[in-house]
Amino acid sequence: MRTCARLTALLIALSATIHAKEWTLESGVIVQQIGNSYLFVFPSNKGRIRGIAEPAGKIQVGSTISVVYSLKIMGGGKARFIGFDASPASTDPKPKLSVEQAYQTFGFLVKDANNPKLDVHVDPEFAKKAGKTLRGEKVAAHGNLYVTLGRNDGTLKITRVDLQ
Repeated sequence: MRTCARLTALLIALSATIHAKEWTLESGVIVQQIGNSYLFVFPSNKGRIRGIAEPAGKIQVGSTISVVYSLKIMGGGKARFIGFDASPASTDPKPKLSVEQAYQTFGFLVKDANNPKLDVHVDPEFAKKAGKTLRGEKVAAHGNLYVTLGRNDGTLKITRVDLQ
């Protein structure tokens, strides 16, 4: 399934259940579990839930997978997100969020000790927005991350990373 289609399905599921009891607010981050998948939403300052202008921290999945993030939510900008799709893994990944201070905005750093070589797929629309470089401010201010988890020999690992 194409990245945009998976993302759309996840966002539709989220919008259909956003008022359900399952979503929580952790340190200014909306956390929503949808089946075996999780969505971390960093709200903008223009919504009912006030977001943090430069959210930063780490999301840890087990002892081998982590996403470190340092984002920049523009004044009137849209909410940003990190999604973990664990449906292919047939398991609940139980990610842990920890908010930390960052000294620069860089976007995302994805690590998987069981899969040291990760392929990152960049959405063409995002690539147009980012221009010639996909580093630093552009990713921190406009990018969203979608991580697909799977199992290989019983080990949870990242099978795909999408930057949108």
